[in-house]
Amino acid sequence: MKLYYMPGACSLSPHIVLNEAGLPFDKVKVDGKTKSMDGGGDYRGVNPLGYVPLLELDDGTRISEGPAIVQYIADKVPAKNLAPATGTMERTKLQSWLNFISSEMHKGFSPLFNPTMPEARRRAPGRAGGDEGRRPAEVEARGARDCRTNRMAGPQRPAFSLWRFLSYAKRDS
Repeated sequence: MKLYYMPGACSLSPHIVLNEAGLPFDKVKVDGKTKSMDGGGDYRGVNPLGYVPLLELDDGTRISEGPAIVQYIADKVPAKNLAPATGTMERTKLQSWLNFISSEMHKGFSPLFNPTMPEARRRAPGRAGGDEGRRPAEVEARGARDCRTNRMAGPQRPAFSLWRFLSYAKRDS
């Protein structure tokens, strides 16, 4: 398998899950501006949209979008309990969190890494204007409740929705 990633992008989450799964994989670093890959080549030849993460399987199948990738990886090693079983309410809750983070949190955090955004706006409440500034108490309460009851992760494992959220804080692969 190959994981295409960019430092400072949300490709950190699949990177963490691959390591947790113990599956062998190669990393291919993509330059966010030029879309060139370490070792040469234009990443748009792999993914015409130019987005990361992208996981390329040994048979050439390509999976894009972090939530799909992390669930695929978890399902490859069910004994590791990285995600609840498919078809369970716990898995549905995990999917809900992954989609919330991708659609709501991501759009609010992404502009913070835009070098043209004024520094004063980066520090403003609500940050980049996303809803995360208006709903922090509910998001925090829901996250604490779900993590406390371990609804989205296997035994003794943090939910990878948490890893996805933390990738916004770390912003490094």
